[in-house]
Amino acid sequence: MDGSSVHSCSGRTPVLRINHALFPWLALAMMSVLWGCTQPWLDTLEVGEAIPADYGDVILVLGGGLRPKLNFGFSTAERLNLAVALYRQRQRIIIVSDGSLYDGSPAVPRLVAWLTTQGVDPDHVVLEGKSQNTRENLVNGLSLTRKMGMRQGQVIACTSPYHQARVKLIMRQLGYVDFRIAHMPVSEVRSNAAIDKWLRNTRLVLREYLAILRFYLANPGAALT
Repeated sequence: MDGSSVHSCSGRTPVLRINHALFPWLALAMMSVLWGCTQPWLDTLEVGEAIPADYGDVILVLGGGLRPKLNFGFSTAERLNLAVALYRQRQRIIIVSDGSLYDGSPAVPRLVAWLTTQGVDPDHVVLEGKSQNTRENLVNGLSLTRKMGMRQGQVIACTSPYHQARVKLIMRQLGYVDFRIAHMPVSEVRSNAAIDKWLRNTRLVLREYLAILRFYLANPGAALT
């Protein structure tokens, strides 16, 4: 009996061998499938609506932090741009809530200067720099609106598409009387031109669903819509 016969009858499970040259193509195919599954999940998180010009006393911008050298992060930049668009529609008070805007922070003059160049009156800007997470953003934002005498004021929340569903849940729970989440027509989360962008967007979407799950676990009586 020759050697080849011995190996064929050894009882070992055959091993599927894949040419290494195929790995990049397989990875690309897997990413395409995953993104195709992620996009509908993003659509579910996006609950913003068009804001009419006669609505709203306050624009509440939920900050997304700063990058090194005091550059606005992707999320912060798009939320500020949306707030400016709403301000140009009709002048409203703009509250920017972000932990990087504490008293004495070098980010404060940079932010105010940028808003001013966009046509926002500095007297219409209120900065809240204590919040470290979404819930604190909304708790402190509600407190500020009440201190300004707007107990029943109409609040427009500006945040990114992937963040909107959770913001709506928390605002309802905290007792915001009259609020709307602004639709964001242009967002970096919809761009997947590069692998790093795709990975970031997928991470953001998955993180939001985990955060919403934690919300419902902590608040079992909360409404589902």
